[in-house]
Amino acid sequence: MNHTLVRPLHTIDDVIAQLDHGLDRAQDARCRRGYFMALYRGVTARIGRLVAQGDYFDDNARMVRFDVIFARYYLQALDDWLGARPPSAPWSLAFEHTHDSLLIVQHLLLGMNAHIVFDLAQAAAETAPGASILALEADFNRINDVLRDAIDEVQDALAPYAPVMWLADIAGGPFDELLASQGLVLARDLAWESAKEIALARKPEARALAVQRCWCRAMSLGYTLKQRPRRLLRLVRLTEACHRRPLRVRDVIGTLRAAVS
Repeated sequence: MNHTLVRPLHTIDDVIAQLDHGLDRAQDARCRRGYFMALYRGVTARIGRLVAQGDYFDDNARMVRFDVIFARYYLQALDDWLGARPPSAPWSLAFEHTHDSLLIVQHLLLGMNAHIVFDLAQAAAETAPGASILALEADFNRINDVLRDAIDEVQDALAPYAPVMWLADIAGGPFDELLASQGLVLARDLAWESAKEIALARKPEARALAVQRCWCRAMSLGYTLKQRPRRLLRLVRLTEACHRRPLRVRDVIGTLRAAVS
């Protein structure tokens, strides 16, 4: 079977079309990789609508280029995984558990960790190399509001599947920290600082070191995120497995796809 997902990408519509194709396959296979993909597809569609609106970003053409470059990191990693080729280690952590019964929030966060903590800085630096990275900052930060809105809607949409997930106070762990708005902003702030390091690096060694720091952060957080739930999270797992509407992967993907579109 030809697993190739990465085809020529030029526009945000191209990205959405490939994500839709991947989502169809994930739903048919009842594979949990569709959880993050549905969230990512929804955020991408919202960015596309804001670009079409014409007055949200400072530079719409640059934002399209940024969106396409950023998506390639994810789609290439997924294509490598489906084709039995090793993706980057942060993405391996996410993909190797897509057939496991981790919590829904764990699947979402493992994808967000790889794409925001590891990929984002590299994509931003590739979009705006050298000193041009500084002009990207305002548009980069405008995405925070898009993400906040999407996360709010994800929480509402998943309530029937994990009714106590969003009531559980798990501030002692990484789940709430990264999924909450302030955690997302913090992760993106770190990515922005790394993007500047990468883009402004004068020597390949300095650039490689900045990318390595992103890798280390993503791996450290990823290993923590994939740990089996303990304490209060056991209750979350119980409700996901035993709620009166039993957890069905296809249903969850479809719910996320509709909620964040």
